[in-house]
Amino acid sequence: MCRVVLAIMCIQFMVWPLMADDSGAVDEMSRRLAMPAAKAIETELVITLEYISNVKGGIERGELLLGNVDLTAEIDTEGIGLWKGGTLFLYGLGNFNSGKLPTEIIGDIQATSNIEAPDTAKLYEAWYNHEFLDGALAILLGLYDYNSEFSVMEYAGVFPNSSFGIGPQISQVGPSIFPTTSLALRLNAKPSPSSYMLVTLYDGVPGDPAHERSNPVILKESDGLFYGVEAGLTPDEDADSPYYKLAIGGWYHTCDIEDCYGNETDKNGGIYILGELSVFREDDKNQGLGIFAQYGNAMEDRSEIAYSVIGGLNYTGLIPGRDEDIFGLGVAHAVLSDDFRATEDGAGLDQAETAIEAVYAAYLTDRVTVLLDAQYVINPSSEPDIEDALQLGGRLSFVF
Repeated sequence: MCRVVLAIMCIQFMVWPLMADDSGAVDEMSRRLAMPAAKAIETELVITLEYISNVKGGIERGELLLGNVDLTAEIDTEGIGLWKGGTLFLYGLGNFNSGKLPTEIIGDIQATSNIEAPDTAKLYEAWYNHEFLDGALAILLGLYDYNSEFSVMEYAGVFPNSSFGIGPQISQVGPSIFPTTSLALRLNAKPSPSSYMLVTLYDGVPGDPAHERSNPVILKESDGLFYGVEAGLTPDEDADSPYYKLAIGGWYHTCDIEDCYGNETDKNGGIYILGELSVFREDDKNQGLGIFAQYGNAMEDRSEIAYSVIGGLNYTGLIPGRDEDIFGLGVAHAVLSDDFRATEDGAGLDQAETAIEAVYAAYLTDRVTVLLDAQYVINPSSEPDIEDALQLGGRLSFVF
């Protein structure tokens, strides 16, 4: 992993001088030569620091710190003098914490922080994507995050709670998502400018569960496969219509598991439907109110979580003079399966856990963001002995 991170950093430092606008040091010819290189290789370093305080309820009161480092390099094959239509993507991921994780003090099942992970530094994604038919068809192969394209809602992206990123009925089976990915093949088809279809196939168990701080590619028959499909409608990029997205998807997992009653099986799956819509736009069309909602389920007799319902809103530019800031309010509701509650492990549990979240993201500059967050978790893990929890916190993000 260290070699991968160093390689990406070397690319980044080589590209930055080419992108610099120093007319005293770079003549016009050098600048023209630098332009293609800057477009061909794009690098980014994002450092996120998160403070969390559980001020009421949960398993215990306490404070903790989380850190997340994303280092990426995207290479356009045509831009570096090779073939047209290809993109190579490398993603190094680092995580650290002050000792305990949020779920260990809150006791929830949905995870109040989407950067919760053990201390680690590893290669997170490494894939090649090739476009055909002027972008109407694309095929990707490599280590790939399922949630980077599947089950994604733009208006929900500001919320730190993990369920606003991907439904807990999917994340509970351990697919290729943060913080560990697996080898995948993905097809992206665009029948029209306003429609798309995604189809994917993954190794069923990402990395090595016994060594979660690394990301090896291990292919075993018992791991099975993870299948995903999603079809949706979005506005034509050239159209001036309000933003919307309507999508339906499904997933199927063939990893060897035990169902709620101890019977061996290699099947689990579910469907989801999601929608989001810009319901009000100000004169500046980038400002206004957006709403979103999602429902998803899993097979009840082999799942702890039977289904989830997620919804909310966000407003960009709510405060005058803060045109890019985002205020969000959302609810994530995870319902346990009756089959699980009938087992010894699930006996005595309540029906569901609900997280209510309010967030405000202030974009101080193009490179610095401050996010304030409050979450109230009702029935953490549906465990009646755990009091409802109130978590307050904030994030500070730097982009280089």
